[in-house]
Amino acid sequence: MSFRHQYVIGDLQGCHAAYLQLLKTLDFDPNQDKLWFAGDLVARGEDSLNTLRDVKALCEQGAAATVLGNHDINLIAVWRGAAKLKSKDKTAPIFAADDCDELLEWLRRQPILAYPDEHTVLVHAGIPPHWSIEAAATYAKS
Repeated sequence: MSFRHQYVIGDLQGCHAAYLQLLKTLDFDPNQDKLWFAGDLVARGEDSLNTLRDVKALCEQGAAATVLGNHDINLIAVWRGAAKLKSKDKTAPIFAADDCDELLEWLRRQPILAYPDEHTVLVHAGIPPHWSIEAAATYAKS
């Protein structure tokens, strides 16, 4: 599918108001454009819950895709009981939400590496220089 515009956005961090303003500034049209999120959808911003809901909805419409970032992985770890909520993270409202399990089940199924096109690889914080793209893709599937 071809798109009018494609944008890569990194580290939303739950900054919902800034995210909405960015979409407005870009004149984003989910019927014509695509967003690629480079991880860290949640954590330090004022509204991680609605940021996560909005990104999930756009991904389900096919207007966006995301890879996981370290804050997203930490959120999943907290949900699964493998980590404690960090004091700096403002993600507690996600755990109190009626749709918590649905949101986090969706989030945990997102990849850590994606291909926006045949010439581009999207990850959150880079690929070590001694890895090939093929090796990174293999590790991402593990």
